[in-house]
Amino acid sequence: MKCVIGWDQDLSNQYEVCQSTISVDTLPTDNRILRHSGSTAWTVSRFLVPHQMKYHGWHLFCDSDIYFTDDVRKLLRYVDPKYAVLVVKHEDYTPHSNMKMADKQQTAYRRKNWSSLILWNCSHEANRLLDPAFVADCNTLWLHQFGWLTDNQIGELPAEWNTLVGYQNYDNPKGIHYTDGVPTIDKYKQCDYSELWLKRHELLLREGRITVY
Repeated sequence: MKCVIGWDQDLSNQYEVCQSTISVDTLPTDNRILRHSGSTAWTVSRFLVPHQMKYHGWHLFCDSDIYFTDDVRKLLRYVDPKYAVLVVKHEDYTPHSNMKMADKQQTAYRRKNWSSLILWNCSHEANRLLDPAFVADCNTLWLHQFGWLTDNQIGELPAEWNTLVGYQNYDNPKGIHYTDGVPTIDKYKQCDYSELWLKRHELLLREGRITVY
């Protein structure tokens, strides 16, 4: 298993923090094929992970504002070939604000944030639809709601693997998702789990892996 992390040049620091918490080989989303569409450069390109992985194997996708506190290889215990994807199925989640990150529009929709962490069965027949031409022609919200799949093709991961900061609180979160914004943004500096993220950010600064901008 490899992990494809959402890549955006403007959010490179949070990418580095996320990458530093992942226990498998990582690579960025391939954003070159599709034009930028959405609040991040990987808004749509996450749906090309099966294509990126040549429709073979089980591979993880995650947004770059997720911080893992446990080994992502443990997710492989949930794989089942009948599923095209495995996700955390957040229920009754409504954003607190119509803005997120520094100044990005927040959109509420059915199955919101399910697509922020996806364990892809890249060889599943249903995912072979997801080539660049097909994805480019699709409605973005339809993709985020897994419209090309039937409900019984969407498996479920434990909620702790995609804990939404400010909305959920678990005793042992395994994936902490700063979905409204990471703690380097002023209004989120005091959010839940902010010290954990900022400590790693400071460490990477000292090591020269990220820069201040």
